[in-house]
Amino acid sequence: MSIAQTAKRLIQKNGRPISIRQRILSVTDSAKPWADDGDPAFTDTKAYGVFIDETASDLVARVSAVSRLVLSPVEVNGVQVYIAGSGLTVAPAISMQIVDGDRVLEIKKVGTVWKGAEAVLYICKVEN
Repeated sequence: MSIAQTAKRLIQKNGRPISIRQRILSVTDSAKPWADDGDPAFTDTKAYGVFIDETASDLVARVSAVSRLVLSPVEVNGVQVYIAGSGLTVAPAISMQIVDGDRVLEIKKVGTVWKGAEAVLYICKVEN
């Protein structure tokens, strides 16, 4: 089993279902491709995420305890979301959002752990 598959298995086991939301611009005037015509459209990609409090010191404790909590809007400011790269069809970016149940979290920073050309893990810092 590769390291990417191991990361995916552990995140699915210890995390919870989330979606990575990407906004799609609907351009009606091809002469102005930067102009959006109003209501945004979104595509959601299903994934699993482990929520990690940045202030915790023990990774194992963070994964087992924090990943199962429903964080309040006040608590979410110092949170990272670990998302496995294996099998993911879209790479998280700061222009995207993470949907966790009924909460929509803005991605503020994305780090990627690579093994060769394969993304093993995405580490997203999120805020409400």
